[in-house]
Amino acid sequence: MSERIILKERNAAVVEAFFKILRAKGASTADAFEALRDAPAPRFYVSRSVAWRVLSAMRKGKHLPVKEANRQAMYKELMRRWRVRNYSQGAEFDAMLAEEAPSFFLTIWRLKNIVYKNLRNGKEK
Repeated sequence: MSERIILKERNAAVVEAFFKILRAKGASTADAFEALRDAPAPRFYVSRSVAWRVLSAMRKGKHLPVKEANRQAMYKELMRRWRVRNYSQGAEFDAMLAEEAPSFFLTIWRLKNIVYKNLRNGKEK
Protein backbone atom coordinates (compact mmCIF):
# COMPACT_ATOMS: atom_id res chain seq x y z
CA MET A 1 0.00 0.00 0.00
CA SER A 2 1.38 3.40 -0.92
CA GLU A 3 2.21 6.02 1.68
CA ARG A 4 -0.36 8.40 0.19
CA ILE A 5 -3.15 5.84 0.64
CA ILE A 6 -1.97 5.07 4.17
CA LEU A 7 -2.05 8.77 5.08
CA LYS A 8 -5.55 9.17 3.64
CA GLU A 9 -6.75 6.17 5.62
CA ARG A 10 -5.06 7.43 8.78
CA ASN A 11 -6.54 10.90 8.43
CA ALA A 12 -10.03 9.49 7.84
CA ALA A 13 -9.66 7.22 10.89
CA VAL A 14 -8.46 10.14 13.05
CA VAL A 15 -11.44 12.29 12.06
CA GLU A 16 -13.90 9.44 12.57
CA ALA A 17 -12.45 8.60 16.00
CA PHE A 18 -12.45 12.28 17.02
CA PHE A 19 -16.15 12.77 16.28
CA LYS A 20 -17.02 9.42 17.86
CA ILE A 21 -15.25 10.50 21.07
CA LEU A 22 -16.82 13.96 20.92
CA ARG A 23 -20.34 12.53 20.59
CA ALA A 24 -19.92 9.67 23.07
CA LYS A 25 -18.32 11.63 25.87
CA GLY A 26 -20.00 14.98 25.29
CA ALA A 27 -16.57 16.38 26.01
CA SER A 28 -14.97 19.65 25.09
CA THR A 29 -12.80 19.59 22.00
CA ALA A 30 -9.68 19.82 24.19
CA ASP A 31 -10.78 16.76 26.18
CA ALA A 32 -11.69 14.95 22.97
CA PHE A 33 -8.20 15.53 21.56
CA GLU A 34 -6.66 14.24 24.80
CA ALA A 35 -8.82 11.12 24.59
CA LEU A 36 -8.02 10.73 20.89
CA ARG A 37 -4.29 10.82 21.57
CA ASP A 38 -4.66 7.76 23.81
CA ALA A 39 -7.34 5.97 21.79
CA PRO A 40 -6.48 2.80 19.88
CA ALA A 41 -6.04 3.07 16.11
CA PRO A 42 -7.44 0.56 13.61
CA ARG A 43 -3.92 -0.28 12.38
CA PHE A 44 -0.32 0.92 12.33
CA TYR A 45 -0.20 3.74 9.81
CA VAL A 46 3.20 3.14 8.24
CA SER A 47 4.11 1.66 4.89
CA ARG A 48 5.59 -1.80 4.69
CA SER A 49 8.84 -0.52 3.18
CA VAL A 50 9.41 2.15 5.85
CA ALA A 51 8.51 -0.22 8.68
CA TRP A 52 10.80 -2.89 7.26
CA ARG A 53 13.71 -0.47 6.92
CA VAL A 54 13.34 0.91 10.44
CA LEU A 55 12.76 -2.45 12.14
CA SER A 56 15.67 -4.03 10.27
CA ALA A 57 17.92 -1.24 11.50
CA MET A 58 16.63 -1.68 15.06
CA ARG A 59 17.20 -5.44 14.84
CA LYS A 60 20.84 -4.75 13.95
CA GLY A 61 21.18 -2.53 17.01
CA LYS A 62 21.23 0.77 15.14
CA HIS A 63 19.61 3.87 16.56
CA LEU A 64 16.09 4.70 15.52
CA PRO A 65 16.22 6.98 12.48
CA VAL A 66 13.19 8.81 13.90
CA LYS A 67 13.37 11.71 16.33
CA GLU A 68 9.70 12.19 17.21
CA ALA A 69 8.84 10.38 20.46
CA ASN A 70 5.45 9.11 19.31
CA ARG A 71 6.93 7.56 16.16
CA GLN A 72 9.70 6.00 18.24
CA ALA A 73 7.04 4.46 20.48
CA MET A 74 5.27 3.07 17.41
CA TYR A 75 8.42 1.42 16.09
CA LYS A 76 9.25 0.02 19.53
CA GLU A 77 5.77 -1.51 19.71
CA LEU A 78 6.17 -2.95 16.21
CA MET A 79 9.58 -4.36 17.17
CA ARG A 80 8.09 -5.98 20.26
CA ARG A 81 5.42 -7.65 18.14
CA TRP A 82 7.92 -8.60 15.44
CA ARG A 83 10.15 -10.34 18.00
CA VAL A 84 7.19 -12.42 19.17
CA ARG A 85 6.88 -13.62 15.58
CA ASN A 86 10.58 -14.45 15.44
CA TYR A 87 11.23 -11.79 12.80
CA SER A 88 9.02 -13.42 10.20
CA GLN A 89 8.61 -11.80 6.81
CA GLY A 90 6.03 -11.58 4.07
CA ALA A 91 2.31 -11.86 4.72
CA GLU A 92 2.79 -12.20 8.46
CA PHE A 93 4.69 -8.89 8.53
CA ASP A 94 1.89 -7.21 6.56
CA ALA A 95 -0.70 -8.70 8.91
CA MET A 96 1.20 -7.29 11.89
CA LEU A 97 1.04 -3.79 10.38
CA ALA A 98 -2.72 -4.22 9.88
CA GLU A 99 -3.35 -5.16 13.54
CA GLU A 100 -5.02 -2.69 15.89
CA ALA A 101 -2.45 -0.26 17.26
CA PRO A 102 -2.46 1.01 20.85
CA SER A 103 -2.76 4.58 19.56
CA PHE A 104 -2.36 6.71 16.45
CA PHE A 105 1.14 7.64 17.67
CA LEU A 106 0.53 11.30 16.85
CA THR A 107 0.93 14.46 18.91
CA ILE A 108 -2.13 16.46 19.88
CA TRP A 109 -0.88 19.21 17.57
CA ARG A 110 -0.86 16.78 14.62
CA LEU A 111 -4.28 15.36 15.53
CA LYS A 112 -5.72 18.88 15.63
CA ASN A 113 -4.10 19.68 12.30
CA ILE A 114 -5.72 16.63 10.68
CA VAL A 115 -9.19 17.29 12.15
CA TYR A 116 -9.23 21.04 11.47
CA LYS A 117 -7.93 20.60 7.94
CA ASN A 118 -10.72 18.11 7.36
CA LEU A 119 -13.29 20.59 8.73
CA ARG A 120 -11.95 23.39 6.51
CA ASN A 121 -12.43 21.09 3.54
CA GLY A 122 -16.07 20.52 4.58
CA LYS A 123 -15.79 16.82 5.28
CA GLU A 124 -17.19 16.60 8.81
CA LYS A 125 -18.44 13.13 9.71
